[in-house]
Amino acid sequence: MVRVEEMQKLDKESISGVVWVHGYKQAPKKNKTGFYGMGDCYVKGGEKVAYRIWDDKLMNMMEQAVAKVGSSFFIEFEATGNVFNGLFSMSITELRFPKQENFNETDFMTVNLNARELNGKVNQILRNRVTPDALLVVGAILKGDIANRFATEFAGMHMHDAEPVGLLHHTTKMMEILDLVMVQHKNFGLDSNGVDLMYTGVLLHDIGKILELKNGLYTDIAIATHRFLGAEMIMEHKNFIIEKYDTLFYYNLISIITQHHGQYEERPRTIYSYIIHLIDNLEAQMTIIDEKYKEAKNGTEIYVNDFRLTVQKPQ
Repeated sequence: MVRVEEMQKLDKESISGVVWVHGYKQAPKKNKTGFYGMGDCYVKGGEKVAYRIWDDKLMNMMEQAVAKVGSSFFIEFEATGNVFNGLFSMSITELRFPKQENFNETDFMTVNLNARELNGKVNQILRNRVTPDALLVVGAILKGDIANRFATEFAGMHMHDAEPVGLLHHTTKMMEILDLVMVQHKNFGLDSNGVDLMYTGVLLHDIGKILELKNGLYTDIAIATHRFLGAEMIMEHKNFIIEKYDTLFYYNLISIITQHHGQYEERPRTIYSYIIHLIDNLEAQMTIIDEKYKEAKNGTEIYVNDFRLTVQKPQ
């Protein structure tokens, strides 16, 4: 068998090894005659690979494993490689469940982003733009285990910045966009409290993702959404926030966290939540384009929203 680390080069070849399963679900086959299993996994060293399972027995084994331990675990496998439209996946033909304690998730995840560097960028923006009261509020919320999780978690399971430190990366890019917009529009005429609210709101808008996700996989309480979970986290600091600002500032911060998804969820009701929704959407769309473009070959097409875009790369 070929070593698993080399499988991305293979098509219609046999592959075997150990991978860290990162999500599993069933989807209907194109001919609508049944279902197949699908998800992503990480090979040792950190490369993310899509997998498919067509055998009913193996699908039942995966379903039982997910029911028992969740959708994150290690498997030993045999598979056939498949390359389609330049993208590699593997069709698993055999699988076994080794002793989970013999493996470590960190060995299967490459951290490509520098959390210390990103934190430095965020802190620099805050020091330049907000008041000492805003720094105290941020410090009261982002500390200890919460700060550590915020600096290491994925931004999502499949979409933009779906990798370790992705949440901090997404937030940092939003802070940089906000900083540019605030300079261009002279802070929209806001007073110091309004400026504090904008920067604090961007920084904390996705804080609930540290409860919604764990290593990029949805937790049991994800049913409440990261917007509700984030608001719940801020509620623990209600009195301190009101002490530093006022009641309206506190509820404006809550509105940013619960309304930043715009037309897809609760619609923005303030200029603060609407501007942050626009920045969030812009950053996410730019990152999706960037990620798809980097993966695609010259002359192929990528799909973004309802658009088919031809990839043109230097020869």
